[in-house]
Amino acid sequence: MEKKEVVKEKTGNNFRIMAYWSSSVRDYYGKKPVTKPEDLKGMTIRTQSSQVQQDFWKACGAIPPSVAWGELSQALQQGVVASAENDYTSFMLKEHHKTPNGHYISETHHDYTTRLLLMNGAFYDGLTDEQKGWIDQAVEACTEEERQVVYRMFKESKEKVIADGAEVTNFEDVDIDAFKAEKWALDTSMTVDEKLAAMIAKIGENMNIRRFAQVKEENGFVASYTHMGGKIGVLVDVETDVVNDAVKEMARNVAMQIAALKPQYTSDSEVSAEYIEHEKEILLAQIQNDPKESQKPEKVIQGMIQGRINKEMKEICLLDQVYVKAEDGKQSVAQYVAQVAKENGANITVKRFVRFETGEGMEKKEENFAEEVAKQMGK
Repeated sequence: MEKKEVVKEKTGNNFRIMAYWSSSVRDYYGKKPVTKPEDLKGMTIRTQSSQVQQDFWKACGAIPPSVAWGELSQALQQGVVASAENDYTSFMLKEHHKTPNGHYISETHHDYTTRLLLMNGAFYDGLTDEQKGWIDQAVEACTEEERQVVYRMFKESKEKVIADGAEVTNFEDVDIDAFKAEKWALDTSMTVDEKLAAMIAKIGENMNIRRFAQVKEENGFVASYTHMGGKIGVLVDVETDVVNDAVKEMARNVAMQIAALKPQYTSDSEVSAEYIEHEKEILLAQIQNDPKESQKPEKVIQGMIQGRINKEMKEICLLDQVYVKAEDGKQSVAQYVAQVAKENGANITVKRFVRFETGEGMEKKEENFAEEVAKQMGK
């Protein structure tokens, strides 16, 4: 069923979609440029209140606090948020690009926003065919004009932003086509694309390569691990001057740790100051709303907050996590790596990791079309 028919059914024909209008594409702007999701880790970003939008930015590792649109200029100026996202015209008119935390624009084109042109369905149905024809022709003409205006405003707004001194990164997506043309590692007689086609033919379901990561290490090796029949995949970048079975086993164990406990960072040095401050604000608010804890001395409260932050770091940072196979139940991953390094006379550093899980970032949300349309009408 088309969305037009769904809206008609869900609203009792109170709303009829006459056309889809555009509000252009939305891009990132902030205190630094971004070219990949990892660049957003720990950054605060003002976005729409939509749960889908919130989940999207969280999946990228960013922190989307609640900031009203009318307060965003001040928030960017004072560093309350490190970045935001919107279309060129919207943030140009508000001069967000002139603030310290709006200077860098990255054309992520992550969202193409549409607007619904609506009419009362029952009223439209009651018109004569001739009257409907007049309205349909007018809708078609104004829709084409609206799109031309949006495209022109996008171009002019971008030119104005650049003229004002903002720095724009023309974001390029990962070259999936080039990746598909590479030789399949397990059978170099075929390409990745040919292997994908063969797998589609075998299982009878369509598949697309949505994302991938390439990790290289010249001074060591890259360990890999798959779990649950390939539903979870992990790569671990290990820098080492000794490569033997014991070191390889250590790397595999670390990869298994990543698959099981889903750390967000390799070490606490990767966690941004913005993330820490944001977490402290949340913890402080929780304490202030607790009748008992809020009465404690300020020094005690600050100690409580720092203690909880330290506890969180041990959960989200790989090297600070308790090693799952630790015999004493206390040894951290960093201590385990150091132990293996000492036993083998090696210098070992776990530099980074990549963890992918099937379906990650593709969660679907049940839409209430009646509410969606009502929002478009400003109700």
